[in-house]
Amino acid sequence: LPYRVWHSAILQVKRFIAIETGQQVDLKTKLESELGLTGDKAWLFMERFGKVFEVDMEEFRYNFLKYFRPNPNYISLLTLHLLFEIPMDALKYLFGLGHAQPRAENLFDIKIFELTVGDLVTCVVYRRFICKKSG
Repeated sequence: LPYRVWHSAILQVKRFIAIETGQQVDLKTKLESELGLTGDKAWLFMERFGKVFEVDMEEFRYNFLKYFRPNPNYISLLTLHLLFEIPMDALKYLFGLGHAQPRAENLFDIKIFELTVGDLVTCVVYRRFICKKSG
């Protein structure tokens, strides 16, 4: 892809983050540990990100807990959704009760990756959330 596509995406993502968080960032800035995005706040931020930049966020939704910890101080509606609704999809798949996708191995994982501003830029350029792979 041309340099101008990447450059434009970098500027747009940095502007979006400045508006959403009030903080200036670089490509290595970590969303959770440096910007403080966790739980519901992280979910809402990423949902707005996906809508603003027209990024397909399906993979992110299935893998949220690989990238962000739940809110530490209370059980939120998002936490309940992640703990009860998503595993039901996994059970439906395992017992053949629907057309849920075979993602059961992803549903119970704990946070293992740190998303950076650079990761978001990549998502904007490719118009889809790209899951990090371990190893």
